[in-house]
Amino acid sequence: MWTILLLIGLIYIVYSFCAAFGKTGSFVGGILAILILLGAGNAWLCSNIWWYGEKVVPPEINIQLEGSNVEPLLGEQLVQDEDGNYSVVLTDHRLHVDDYDQTPDLTISITPENAILKKAHATLTVTKVAMQNPPSWLQINDPDINDQTTVLDEKFTFTIDGSDIRFNENPDLEPTQYHLTAKNNRGESSVILTITRYPLYKACEKYNAEHPDRSAIDDISLCRERADYDRHDESSSNSNESNLMNSDSSPSNNSHNSGSANEPDSSGGTSCIHYEAGRCWDEIEEQAYDAGGLDRYYGGHSYYNPPDDCTGVCLDLYEDAYYEGYDDY
Repeated sequence: MWTILLLIGLIYIVYSFCAAFGKTGSFVGGILAILILLGAGNAWLCSNIWWYGEKVVPPEINIQLEGSNVEPLLGEQLVQDEDGNYSVVLTDHRLHVDDYDQTPDLTISITPENAILKKAHATLTVTKVAMQNPPSWLQINDPDINDQTTVLDEKFTFTIDGSDIRFNENPDLEPTQYHLTAKNNRGESSVILTITRYPLYKACEKYNAEHPDRSAIDDISLCRERADYDRHDESSSNSNESNLMNSDSSPSNNSHNSGSANEPDSSGGTSCIHYEAGRCWDEIEEQAYDAGGLDRYYGGHSYYNPPDDCTGVCLDLYEDAYYEGYDDY
């Protein structure tokens, strides 16, 4: 509305100025007014009609893997299936537990440029899809069990932070899936992006398992660097692991057993630190606590492994002890 008023005002001023010089001025003013109208009309058509001027084309989704040390041999490359959907494996590139997480990022954008012209009215929708079958130990407010949708209608670039993607070394955790949709007034494009993420040590183990005639240490510099670090730190690692796995330590000294009910033996001593529901839980708790400590030391959750028959109360106790061991270490 304001644009139209400004245009009318401009034409009036130009014509009035020219008309002050008589009949010839009025003629010139009329020509200038027509030229202003034609220019304004051309600009409006260029900005609002898809086929006028630079034509709008249907959008395409572009995915780029960003990182200075991307390692294709560990799966860090985009793979497109016959349906046009993409998958990629990411690793954290951490040589040790305290190392900086260097998981590659992914950049989503709309191409080509003519798909995102102003008159295209383009949008990019990125939905991080909730897990179909979340494990019971995930907290109810965990963001991974709810869809997370972002809609972009001006800046058509979206970055997926690789370090925020959940790890998948635990088979109970599904790969992370994104639904990507690009739209404009000429068409629509949709793809699914599936991301599987492993700690570096797990990715190196998988390479060895999938290539029995090869060695990750020989073929992949990242795996070789991690192995070198482990060798240099072997004495410290063995000392820490020995402390965690020392089966001769007294159960009464384990902090995760504090506050548990005691069951006296026949000699009047204490043979069980945590006796509940007719069963002693010391062994399962010690196993879980040590597993948590090992996972904290090595990074990841590969030692999380409750027995197959450990459900209900047993699983609750296992998880409590595991995460206490993880936090205490």
